Amino acid sequence: MSSPRRTPITDKADFEAEIRIRRAERNLTQGDLGAVIGVSPARMSGLLSDPDSLTIGRLRKIVKALSPDPLVLLAFLGYDQKILRQLKERSGSNGVS
Repeated sequence: MSSPRRTPITDKADFEAEIRIRRAERNLTQGDLGAVIGVSPARMSGLLSDPDSLTIGRLRKIVKALSPDPLVLLAFLGYDQKILRQLKERSGSNGVS
């Protein structure tokens, strides 16, 4: 089985924006989110500025804490845009939820 193809860098930007939006909805600072996933505020800032450095474990904790849009998350993880469009069409909405 081949690995998913990486998508354009805008997916990284979309992921970063999604995290900011979800943090704001929950009134969480970067430091608060860092405490949730077990890192210092400075480390959380670094992870958010370079999300490619996130480990699967930390990403999982962020997803659990913030419930980001599944399509944004899948795009960030490198799923092909064609597959994402198909998922979006099947869901009948803007998100997979």
